[in-house]
Amino acid sequence: MTLQALEKPLEGNLIVRPVTIDDLENAISLFNLCTKLEMGVETNTIEDLRKEWETPKFDLATSTRAVFTPEGKMVGYVELIDIREPAVRPFVWGRVHPEYRGRGLGTMLIQWGEERGRQAIDRCPPEARVVLGTWAHESAHDGKALLEANGFHSERGSYQMLIEMTEAPPAPIWPEGITVTTFDQFNDAKTLYTIHREAFQDHRGFVEEDFEIAFERWSHFMLKGENYDPTAWFLAMKDGEIAGYSLCEPKAWDDPDKAFVEILGVRRAYRKQGLGLALLHHTFGKFWKRGTKKVGLGVDATSITNAVALYERAGMHVFRRFDMYEKELRPGVELSTQ
Repeated sequence: MTLQALEKPLEGNLIVRPVTIDDLENAISLFNLCTKLEMGVETNTIEDLRKEWETPKFDLATSTRAVFTPEGKMVGYVELIDIREPAVRPFVWGRVHPEYRGRGLGTMLIQWGEERGRQAIDRCPPEARVVLGTWAHESAHDGKALLEANGFHSERGSYQMLIEMTEAPPAPIWPEGITVTTFDQFNDAKTLYTIHREAFQDHRGFVEEDFEIAFERWSHFMLKGENYDPTAWFLAMKDGEIAGYSLCEPKAWDDPDKAFVEILGVRRAYRKQGLGLALLHHTFGKFWKRGTKKVGLGVDATSITNAVALYERAGMHVFRRFDMYEKELRPGVELSTQ
């Protein structure tokens, strides 16, 4: 069964429809119930979900479906994100309430996500390979079995890494000519984003897209919200230009006592000089002085730039693992960095 109708009664009088912004609290209850079961923590907030649902070019009416009980409780959810152009890497993500698993809801939701993802094919160059992606926490055995039953496969993973400091971290050793400032002093978002695009060309999954569209989306996520703190965005400068950067949030999404490095990047010309390690030590030191002893970040487990080894040298360890799944929707030429 797939979700062809906007509202369709299912077994037990369950109703399927797109979400609206008024469903935020209902969705958060479902999401946090699932992450608590899988990871032991509640990882979702109203503010973060609102930001996601209000992402430029993301249409709740066409890109989401949710399952509700007759009383209005959300017990299933799926979204399809294909807002990048070219849309060669659409992404599907979903949740099913534990008490409603084993009834076919998960299969229905993932099949709708695939159907919706196939619509992206028409917006891609005719020679391009199109791949539907998703992820699952390592402990989500039912979810991983569901994905595999529907033709998804996992060939790699991603980590969340953590440092728990019991003493001040080492002082950073900066390459010659490097100075450090913070974004509140630099205050040029477009220049920073330009550098970020350059640095992340070597990040798995990177696809070149229109600058203004991509910058609008990046700004929406990075420059808004109560956790945005430009004094926690550290920029390594040389000769007046950004050489590397560490963009942090003082409170991590899964732990208010932990800071989180949202993005760490070093430009190609400044790599293999110790700048990444110096940025990490500088970041850890700044949060140590603030009284924050834990700092986390996320990383591709098979990072092309060997980022995992860098983070381990800085004293971090893997504390949470995810499996990244893919399903090829159309074979062709791979346009994303691999």
